[in-house]
Amino acid sequence: MKTPLLLLTAVIVVLTGGRAHAVPDKTFTSSGQILPGESWNLVYIYNDDTIVDMLGGWVDTLCTYDESTLNLSGGEINTFNAYESSTVNAFGGTIYSLTAYNFSTVEVEIGANFNRLDALGSSNININSGTVSHISAAQFGIVNLLGGNITDKLWAGESGIINIYGYNLFKTNSEGNYGYGFVNGEWEDHTHFSIDLSGSDTYSRVILHEIPEPATLLLLALGGLLSRNRLRKADNFDIIISALTTHKTSKGG
Repeated sequence: MKTPLLLLTAVIVVLTGGRAHAVPDKTFTSSGQILPGESWNLVYIYNDDTIVDMLGGWVDTLCTYDESTLNLSGGEINTFNAYESSTVNAFGGTIYSLTAYNFSTVEVEIGANFNRLDALGSSNININSGTVSHISAAQFGIVNLLGGNITDKLWAGESGIINIYGYNLFKTNSEGNYGYGFVNGEWEDHTHFSIDLSGSDTYSRVILHEIPEPATLLLLALGGLLSRNRLRKADNFDIIISALTTHKTSKGG
């Protein structure tokens, strides 16, 4: 009677607490999909032309390599590592932790949810929308922050840079929830934001880029047009004077 009880206990563990270990690993070397209802412990994506669409499901650890691409629109990933020159396009889904390495690129759009995003090893993370709790940049990693809902903090060190693009930008190296300051302003759609800074080096590594207002851009465009018109008129005037001078000289003064 003891053996059946032990077998029943093992089955219960697999079906409840051990779902990540109840299925084999998955490796993509050509394009494919991860579908709703699938559950994987380890997923690897290789090769330059490989494109994987994750529409749903659950993955404990996912890694991208070479110049492969993952398009994420649904599902959950616990740990995500983007290596080499791979690309991640996040349009949806939930990721607990994503770390970008080695010249990889991550695009975060509306609908994506991240607890943590880390840019390392000359990687680039572009956050256009979505929700992110914690953002960090180090080892020449670059984060370009153009929008989104940042719920916790920014951290930068070890040659990492965080660029922020918006209107009426302001940052300080004091106060905030962590005592290292904060940055606030408005995104391009004029949504107000305020984000805490964490760590003594972060303030100097958060670079603000003020976006010109549309009216300012219009004035700059009009100024350039008027300048070109003036130059064109000046060129025409010079041509006329040159022609008159040549004509006068040819007639012997």
